[in-house]
Amino acid sequence: MNYDIVAVVPKTEAMLLKCCQSTEIDIISLDLTKRIPFPLKQAVLSQAMDHGIYFEVTMSGLLGKVPN
Repeated sequence: MNYDIVAVVPKTEAMLLKCCQSTEIDIISLDLTKRIPFPLKQAVLSQAMDHGIYFEVTMSGLLGKVPN
């Protein structure tokens, strides 16, 4: 069996738009523990979902440390 999964972490709005229009990308990863320097527009994100692209949202840094 072979598995090919292509995941990207866009750093600019232009790159996010290009990724959302692509048919070769499987996952767009967004680190929500840091401020994203561009707006996440519903139309752009919907376009990605229409192409079968999934979103990975990193939030582990928001959970903080677990007390002992």
